[in-house]
Amino acid sequence: LLAVDLVISPYVLAWEVSFEGFIAYFSVTLTIFWTVELLLNFCTGYREMDLLEKRPAKIAIRYLKTTFWLDFTLVLSDWLTTAFLLAAGNMKFLAGRLVRFARFVRVLRLLRLVRFVKFSKFLEDLVDQDLPDAVRVLIRTITTTSLVLWLAHLTSCGWYAQGRMMRGDARGWLTMLQDQEDTAYTYSTSFHWSIAQLTLGASEITASTTL
Repeated sequence: LLAVDLVISPYVLAWEVSFEGFIAYFSVTLTIFWTVELLLNFCTGYREMDLLEKRPAKIAIRYLKTTFWLDFTLVLSDWLTTAFLLAAGNMKFLAGRLVRFARFVRVLRLLRLVRFVKFSKFLEDLVDQDLPDAVRVLIRTITTTSLVLWLAHLTSCGWYAQGRMMRGDARGWLTMLQDQEDTAYTYSTSFHWSIAQLTLGASEITASTTL
């Protein structure tokens, strides 16, 4: 779920996908999942000095002193943004200020990307296990490749969002596409551009400035 969330959240924000249907159900499911995960952290043991600590009081105190407040902030923002976007999705008309606030709420959902830290910690713990060297190399290779692809995905979402803000401007790259603006084509074009920046490859789309 975390990996899917890290991919979907930037895409939904960049392409301004309507908060309904699968996206709405998925968001609610994720919010419930992270809420349950936060509660389970109060009873999840940890190792200290090669000993497994299982005492609930010790576990709770340690969690409150470490990542609880970050987790709580993320879960709270998830509930607030999900509730607002669900309510806004049922409105046929939004006032100007409310529209701007809705956009801010969508940006706020990028806080979910902070959970990438948890994902990386999980991968580190997986590699640190007593595994054969070949398996460790395979895990590290998959991890590195996935990280590069995820960074390319983030870059492509940002590139499309920038192009959308310049829509109508003759210098905007989306304007150059003319009628070829279906989601699959624009995403593949954005992703190709981002990969080209990471690997110094060629791309027909180029960035420009007004200077």
